[in-house]
Amino acid sequence: MDRLPWIGFLICCAVLAFVPVATAQTVDEGLTLYREGQFEEARSLLTEILEGQPANSEARAYLGLTLLELGRLPDAQREFEQAARTPPGPEMAHIGMARVYTEQKKFTDAASALARAEQINP
Repeated sequence: MDRLPWIGFLICCAVLAFVPVATAQTVDEGLTLYREGQFEEARSLLTEILEGQPANSEARAYLGLTLLELGRLPDAQREFEQAARTPPGPEMAHIGMARVYTEQKKFTDAASALARAEQINP
């Protein structure tokens, strides 16, 4: 019985060794690519991060911004909506949704999205 906790620990370590880990640095790298106008490269990196960490709402919001710049409005909207549903729902997701709604000429929805962003970060 004394070996059982160690076996469980070793199995967890073995599994974690094969799980891709997205660090803040990689999200920052994606943001840097975005700011440099390298949108396709940013999209690729942020997508890779989300494959390993699908609940990373920050990466998802930045992917939404990147897709918006690439002219992929429906994809951007999907990413912003999912990021906004992921706690804590970063304000960037709501700001991104406001941009999507503005492009769609849904100005009331855009104002509501901005209000939600302001509630998160007054």
